[in-house]
Amino acid sequence: MRHSSGERLQSTYWSDGEIIGTAHQEISYFMRDRVVGRGVVMAPVLFDILYGVIGWLDYFNVKSEVILTSGYRDPRRNARIEGAALNSLHPQGRASDVAIPGVSSRQVSLFGQWLGGGGVGWYPHKGFIHLDDGRVRTWRG
Repeated sequence: MRHSSGERLQSTYWSDGEIIGTAHQEISYFMRDRVVGRGVVMAPVLFDILYGVIGWLDYFNVKSEVILTSGYRDPRRNARIEGAALNSLHPQGRASDVAIPGVSSRQVSLFGQWLGGGGVGWYPHKGFIHLDDGRVRTWRG
């Protein structure tokens, strides 16, 4: 993965049926709110969803990186973001917004829905897809 700031991360968070604690911390830090310089321990199910997207790209030999535009968001900052849901899962460490250059955001949205891991928001005019580990639902932003 790459963050929109340019920072890159490649990490294995799960092996032999267990979460690798140091990798979980590393990925959680990578997904921190860079504006306020704070993060939380991110939900492992969210990592599973993102891993599913990465696996889908690999299966079709798509070499584009998954770009994280937003992971954890500080609750006070989230409340000030135009269009952010009041009950957003970002402040709980359970949501991410991603973009994949060269891949239709609609296709990523449809694949996210197929995964059935949680919520999928398609934002065609903003250039990202929202993925979370909440109840299964879809919307267009």
